[in-house]
Amino acid sequence: MLTSISRPRLSPPIVALVLFTAAGILESIHGFIGYQLSGRPEFGYTLHGQTLSFTSIAARALPSWIVLGVLAGLALRMADRLPLFSGGWRRALLFHLPLATLFSATFLMSAASFRHFLFVGPEAGVSFATTLLRYYTVYFNTYFLFYWGIVGLYSGFLHYRELRERDLRAERLERKLAEARLRALQQQLEPHFLFNTLNAVSGLAQEGNVAGTVSTLALLGELLRATLRRSEQVVTVAQELDLLELYLAIQRIRLEERLQIRMCIDPDVMDAEIPTFLLQPLVENAIRHGVARDSRNGWVEITAQPRGQRLHVTVTDSGLGMGDEEVRLGLGLSNCIARLEQLYGREYAFDLRNAGSGGARVEVAWPWRKLAPA
Repeated sequence: MLTSISRPRLSPPIVALVLFTAAGILESIHGFIGYQLSGRPEFGYTLHGQTLSFTSIAARALPSWIVLGVLAGLALRMADRLPLFSGGWRRALLFHLPLATLFSATFLMSAASFRHFLFVGPEAGVSFATTLLRYYTVYFNTYFLFYWGIVGLYSGFLHYRELRERDLRAERLERKLAEARLRALQQQLEPHFLFNTLNAVSGLAQEGNVAGTVSTLALLGELLRATLRRSEQVVTVAQELDLLELYLAIQRIRLEERLQIRMCIDPDVMDAEIPTFLLQPLVENAIRHGVARDSRNGWVEITAQPRGQRLHVTVTDSGLGMGDEEVRLGLGLSNCIARLEQLYGREYAFDLRNAGSGGARVEVAWPWRKLAPA
């Protein structure tokens, strides 16, 4: 099932703040462990030689990380407003260049303030201006590039998500179009079958076969009810055979002893997938162009069996076969081919030829898979 890609439940700025706060906690733990093992302050966390607790170390480490998390969240907000990969590179450069400068300057101002006023030992006797100048000289480029890294990575993520959503929309549209084509083909097949069956009823009525006409109309009503209840594009082989049996009952009334039906269905494929209304046009074609045209008694054989990764269905008749120039791809068979192509792309096969028995043989194959319960 297709699903759309949605935005994260937590906003990116909140995520950034949580991540950088966690990084500050990890640095505090690292500094405290180092201090306990060596007896010396790590990262300048000293206060006139006094013993440092984890709380005092964390109180000096966390503020800078929290400020960095807040600024990173604001950078993500700016990247959301104008990603680097949309709107043109000149516009993005003019938008983000001053923001990158402000990002680095703001963080270094806060970091220098925390260092000067909280980390007394290392900077004892040093003015705040000197501390600030040292930070700007050493770290300005680092955090300037850090801003571009945040914006670049997030812009890349937004660009990927946009492409993915575009692909999903295109796939969803393509699927809807395919389903619409299948519905149109199915709606085209149903009246075609109905008209052919009504012609059979008309023939019985003209022959004066009242009982056959009444029985055929009753079976036709039952068949139409089963047809109207079926909206799926694929059903199991067992379900398709049930529907086919109603159609064959009508044909048996019409042709009587002239028609024999042979079923050779592998039990393993009864729950396999088959396009709905596939068998009826194949069998109708065999009866109409094979058995009905031959004055002799005839038969139609229906087989279904798996071969490798495909399900093969064959319908063979004992009629007169096809002439060299005879084309038997009428509406029913053309419809079958179109629906197979819509459902399986290039993974189906359709072959119509004269059979060795003198009649015609049509073989259809598609990927063999069991149909999941509805």
